[in-house]
Amino acid sequence: MPADPELIGRLAVAIAKMELCLDHPDLSGINQRAVKGALGAVRHVQDRLILPEEPEPRQYFGIERSLPEGDRE
Repeated sequence: MPADPELIGRLAVAIAKMELCLDHPDLSGINQRAVKGALGAVRHVQDRLILPEEPEPRQYFGIERSLPEGDRE
C-alpha cells in the first residue's frame, strides 16, 4: 500500500519543528537527548513509509558466491 502523502508531509513538518527545538538554548542535557531520540524515531517512521516494501536483493561476495543458494546465509 503506498504511503499517504499527507502523512509524509506531516512527518516532515514534525521533523522540522523538532530540529528547531534542538536549537533552543533552554533545551539541554537529558531533555535535549530525549528530543534527539524522538527525532530519530520520527525519521525512522518516515523512512519506513517512503522506502519500498521489498528491499533490493543482497549481493554476495567472496565465498558466498560459490556456495549453493540455500547455504549462502
